[in-house]
Amino acid sequence: MSDGIKVCRNPAINFNGGMIMTLHATKLLCEDETEHEGVWPFEGEFIANDAMRLSGIVTTQAGPEGEPIQCQITPQNLGNDYQDGRSFNFDRELARTFISNNSQLPVASHALLMLVEEDWGGLDWDNAVKTIVDGVGEALKSGVAAGVGAAVGAGIGSSVGPIGTAIGTGLGAFAGFVTGEIAAAIKKTESDIFPAQETSFMVGTRPIRTSQIVYLRFEGHGGRYLLTLEWRVRPLPSGIERIGLQADNGDFVVAEGGGGRQLLANRPHLRSWETFGLIRLTSDRVALLAINGDFVAAEGGGGRELVANRPWIREWETFRLEELSGNRVALRASNGQYVAAEGGGGRELVANRPRRGPWETFRLHRL
Repeated sequence: MSDGIKVCRNPAINFNGGMIMTLHATKLLCEDETEHEGVWPFEGEFIANDAMRLSGIVTTQAGPEGEPIQCQITPQNLGNDYQDGRSFNFDRELARTFISNNSQLPVASHALLMLVEEDWGGLDWDNAVKTIVDGVGEALKSGVAAGVGAAVGAGIGSSVGPIGTAIGTGLGAFAGFVTGEIAAAIKKTESDIFPAQETSFMVGTRPIRTSQIVYLRFEGHGGRYLLTLEWRVRPLPSGIERIGLQADNGDFVVAEGGGGRQLLANRPHLRSWETFGLIRLTSDRVALLAINGDFVAAEGGGGRELVANRPWIREWETFRLEELSGNRVALRASNGQYVAAEGGGGRELVANRPRRGPWETFRLHRL
């Protein structure tokens, strides 16, 4: 038993280029609803429809001699009204890996996924997942390491794509071990846990932009579900300027969580979440890159909030940079409106100002 595996978080990039590899859940289709275990008269169709939840463990290894790194997928609620033939579409990022230009290749990532139909046992389910994840962690590390070695030996280390067969070979008796761990955990939960399913992906070249769609079918408890996943790889720019932005009141701009959320100007210090990459597109047009590898966008192209959650640079992710005296700058969204730190700092960043004033200027710190 390990000391516990941490929840998957945003990685920190180094702004010197590389790649971002992510795993997304995009659709869940109910091919056959599970058998309801309720007691009459509480088993009517209006209350018996399935409520689905997804979690698991991701193991990633860089190079055949690398140390496997693991994290637990944050439990995802995928909907609570599944019936035969009904599906839900979404785009849930389950895990993210930063592959720097100095990383050993190939980089392989393996996900063991667990789907559950909840019978009012959400808390027990999350605890059960933690027990399973901790229990299978070391076995997964060994299996992934063996799989990467087998893949390199087979000559697929120079490619980009699925390596499920190679990792499956390396896992050996792993399937029986996992089944035992899950069976023990099921006894402690009121939820219906389906047999775990697996998917793997390998990156062996750089830089590259690619994706791979995977379908996993979960069967059990009288039901059958088809989960659509997508592995995505995208390159990051290299040689960009590392900066911090300070609002009029002295607070620094932060991308909460390192990225994926709204930008605020409420930090007294300049640390990793307060660091951005400045990408010069033309003489006066720039893009901003958060520490997690996502680009900053002015929602609507301007007039709304700034968020750091884009995997691309398009119109809404570009800003006109006005360089002023005293290392001060202003940013204008694609619709021409200025970016402001509301209140002069301490609050959110919005791109809704027709003119430039103290709240619309920032001190630029070159790092």
